[in-house]
Amino acid sequence: GGGAGVASTDACEKNGLRVAPLQEETVRKLERVVPPLGTSVKNPVDLSYFVLFNFSLMAECVKILAADPGIDMLIAHVSHLDMMMKALPTPEEEVLRVLARIKKDMEEFPEKPLAVVLAVESDFEVQRRKVEVRERLVKSGMCVFPTTARAARALSHLAFLREVREKRAKGEAFQDS
Repeated sequence: GGGAGVASTDACEKNGLRVAPLQEETVRKLERVVPPLGTSVKNPVDLSYFVLFNFSLMAECVKILAADPGIDMLIAHVSHLDMMMKALPTPEEEVLRVLARIKKDMEEFPEKPLAVVLAVESDFEVQRRKVEVRERLVKSGMCVFPTTARAARALSHLAFLREVREKRAKGEAFQDS
């Protein structure tokens, strides 16, 4: 991926999360839906600017990724709202529609948490509209973060809790290293 993919991987690794390689079948499925130019179907997946013209592509990819047995949790990074505002009359509604679809699709994978990142924008109007989107997403029950680092930190805490619970269920003592 590009700079955002590298930054996302760094944020995950700094929080003790491993960015797992995708299974070959997952990569093949992604290659069927993700345009090949300027994108990446390796973890982290990078849809580049194609998502601006087909935001539903994100939902397709999240569902494919969630089905990969090697993936325990996901971060969906929504960016370029400023450019979407130029391409679509109501980009916020498109983002909300697609993220509602993602939320519904993730019900099939209740053991795999999803964190949504709505990055802070430098343009005041874009940021104002993004805050409205964030508020609506939070009301719908989605976990939304302003940075990938904060999303990774939250997912790291969930992974820790999962590990503690799994050890307790097996009757093993948990010792934090």
